[in-house]
Amino acid sequence: MKLALVIEKYDPSGGGAERSTRQIAQELASRGNQVTVLCAQCPIDVDGAIQIALMPKSGKLTAGRLTRFSNWVQTQLMDGGFDASISMTTAVPGTILQPRSGTAIETMQRNLAIYPTSSRKIKQVFNLLSPKKRTLLKLERQTLANPMVRHIAANSSYVARQLSEHYAFDADRVTVIPNAATLPDFTVDERQTWRTQVREGYRIAEDQTVFVFAAMNPMLKGLTPLMIAFARLVAAEMPVVLMLAGKYKKQYVDQADSLGIRDKVRFVGPTNEMVKLYAAGDVLVHPTFYDPSSKVVIEALMMGIPAISTSYNGASDMIVSEDGSSRGRVIQNPSDTNALAEAMIQLVDAETRKACSEASVGLAESLSMKVHVDRLIKLVENVLAEI
Repeated sequence: MKLALVIEKYDPSGGGAERSTRQIAQELASRGNQVTVLCAQCPIDVDGAIQIALMPKSGKLTAGRLTRFSNWVQTQLMDGGFDASISMTTAVPGTILQPRSGTAIETMQRNLAIYPTSSRKIKQVFNLLSPKKRTLLKLERQTLANPMVRHIAANSSYVARQLSEHYAFDADRVTVIPNAATLPDFTVDERQTWRTQVREGYRIAEDQTVFVFAAMNPMLKGLTPLMIAFARLVAAEMPVVLMLAGKYKKQYVDQADSLGIRDKVRFVGPTNEMVKLYAAGDVLVHPTFYDPSSKVVIEALMMGIPAISTSYNGASDMIVSEDGSSRGRVIQNPSDTNALAEAMIQLVDAETRKACSEASVGLAESLSMKVHVDRLIKLVENVLAEI
């Protein structure tokens, strides 16, 4: 098939939505499909077998450029002879809509939850006055009402609920295809080597429990409540270390200092080798205020690493399985540092972690990008058969 994938920014080194889009594109192309990515921003000119079509005169996505991008993509889809299109954004309609970041309206509401109640109203006013945010909401409404959108592939039940609650979108036109990930092949010996190398490099003893946190946006992903909760474990003299992957401003180093936990925190910085951090870690902790379906949680679970997250993360469906087996802990309120600390304390126990890991056996195959794309292609074929 000749397929178009639509996303505002296509960056192989980007975060969850961008990384997932690239992995989907790669899997589709590996099966002989002709894949073109239509985007407004991209740091590369070519990406293997994947064709890249960059909007002319692109740049920072202002309100005006977002509108122009939506119009430009729709023209490309009409004139490009594509069999089908998969749009990863609610700003642009496609044959299949797969809103990898969830809905814009839920994103904005959950971003407000980061702030203290006293300052939320001020932030809300700024949102209402923001041309870009108003444009995003307008484009989202237009996209969901566009007859071009034949079906929505939600990457979690959380995203499906957003569509129902905010837009009363027809549930019969929504299929949940759980988010997925691609991990490199490695042996048991390689994993142990990585664990030893990383721990030695960061001066971490084998008897210390390592909590791993990774985020492009640490504020949204709950780093502040995490540090407060982690301080409780340190104060109780538990043998714990917190490893932070991503870009961190000086405020977080200062916060670690003020909480008296600086010597227990390792600022790893940006990395393309998360799999090695998972191998070195014991628990993935991701107390996010908002995540349609966190990729780091999925990757950790695929490696048998217990995870802690929140009810505002679509991937939390996988932490507690349908049969009730626990692969970690899910807290209801990202700001509840006591609940977060208690979940972390429980997973300091090696036997508890072992039970969570055993509950994850077989998960790697079902959450693979191959299975995800199998289901996505089937959905595309079913939709095309109905047209």
